[in-house]
Amino acid sequence: MAVKTYSLKKDGNTNLSPHFKVREFKCKDGTDKILIDDKLVEKLEEIRSELNAKALVIYSGYRTPAHDKKVGGSGSGQHTKGKAVDCYVVGQDGKRISAKLVCAIAGDLGFSGIGYIGSTSLHLDVASRKWWGDETVSVNYGIERINGSKDFWEYFKLDKPKKEEPVEEVETPVEEDKEEKPVEIQEPDLIENTEKTWKDYLIGLLQKIIEYLQDVKD
Repeated sequence: MAVKTYSLKKDGNTNLSPHFKVREFKCKDGTDKILIDDKLVEKLEEIRSELNAKALVIYSGYRTPAHDKKVGGSGSGQHTKGKAVDCYVVGQDGKRISAKLVCAIAGDLGFSGIGYIGSTSLHLDVASRKWWGDETVSVNYGIERINGSKDFWEYFKLDKPKKEEPVEEVETPVEEDKEEKPVEIQEPDLIENTEKTWKDYLIGLLQKIIEYLQDVKD
């Protein structure tokens, strides 16, 4: 990751990532030069994705030292190095997402610099030092500005959403089709029945012949 120099005129429409262009980081004083840290763009994409946001709007990106002083900065802060933005995040419903929630999630994602500016606005940076603060309380810089809280979840008394644990898929062994044994049907013994029928017939016939012969004799 590195800080790169761009020209607003030449590179303004260049895509830095799927959702950010060079011109979104321009200095408000109209300066053509724009410094942008690759890591900053990567982290902005991460938080945008984590929030399932419709947009992350940068209203203050790179600042020249002169412009940084003009808006109340030191003239050598992270904006002047291309490592910071002031922004707000828009949800899928078109409404701005609470900056308190965005600050808390930004902390989880590893932003080194996070500043709560107002109800929907915040500062984010990727400097080498850690600085988290509430700019509505103090103008002094330092992590102590969130009153010793371990993170913004605790500082703003927010309930951290629980992520659903992935359901472990268990493979069910496929049973092989078992060959069913044919059902044996007990059929009557046709031969035996046939023999019995013929015997009865012949006996009856002989009895009739005998009776006939007797009648003739008489």
